[in-house]
Amino acid sequence: MGDLHYEPVIPRSREELQAAFEGGEPTSIHDALISAAYWEQDWKWAQDQCLHFVDHSSEMVRSGAAYALGLIAVFHAKLETAIVVPALRRLCENPATRPFAETSLEDIEHFIVKLKGKHKAKRLPADRRP
Repeated sequence: MGDLHYEPVIPRSREELQAAFEGGEPTSIHDALISAAYWEQDWKWAQDQCLHFVDHSSEMVRSGAAYALGLIAVFHAKLETAIVVPALRRLCENPATRPFAETSLEDIEHFIVKLKGKHKAKRLPADRRP
């Protein structure tokens, strides 16, 4: 296994996120989904952005959407599980997106089902360096 490298999640404005989503570049969309899930205060808006991209042609974008849905569960302890869980289960059918979808399903189970949304993880500051 290679060395792990910490990359901070950069907070972005809603306008920056929208520009990345509309730009169509998979890496930019992926990174914007992660940023939205991590920093956006409106969990539903972030969730809806992820759901919009779960069927994207790029595996990177679909993986980012799957991972970001788990981050919303971790940091907000809220999701519309009746919509999100089936989308993540579909992503489990693809070997490329499966690890991200499975991790997110575990996060949903822990933070939303088991803890009933009463506990959330704390975000690390954007300027944190290990």
